[in-house]
Amino acid sequence: VAFAQADLQALNESLREAVQLAVLRETALVTLLRIDSMMPSHVEPDEVKKMKAAHATATGKAILAWLPESEMVHIVSVNGLTAYTENTITTLSGLIEELRLVRRMGYAVDDGELEPNVVCYGAALRDGTGAVTGSISVSIPRSRASKEYRAHIAQAVTQCAKGISDRLRIAHFR
Repeated sequence: VAFAQADLQALNESLREAVQLAVLRETALVTLLRIDSMMPSHVEPDEVKKMKAAHATATGKAILAWLPESEMVHIVSVNGLTAYTENTITTLSGLIEELRLVRRMGYAVDDGELEPNVVCYGAALRDGTGAVTGSISVSIPRSRASKEYRAHIAQAVTQCAKGISDRLRIAHFR
């Protein structure tokens, strides 16, 4: 958390939106750091609810996409694929396809999957070995989620994650 905090603070200040850092602890998605939005009308989901909702969150999907498929399936079998909204992915085949898309794009999207009026973009963090160690994300209310703003958020999140990951790689080799 301390290693990434300055980057996440800068991301929060530049976007003025909520920023999160999450890790997978066994099968639970755990938010280690959350910096609240500076903008009005933003709602963050309940952290306990998010622990079993890796399939429905940008932070969770950013991590799941890079795990071996057997590990991802184990996490899903423990937590299930609960429908939180009408947009939530609730089938394993649907999740596998979504995770392929995450790998192709380089970021994950929660488009009202956990909370109906919240859109979230997340990207994986990698350590010096290239392994995914966690993820970061930015949440915005659907009311501000224009196509242009979504593209801006996705780019900001991926750039921030790359910067943190690059520093993690350098630290690994010192």
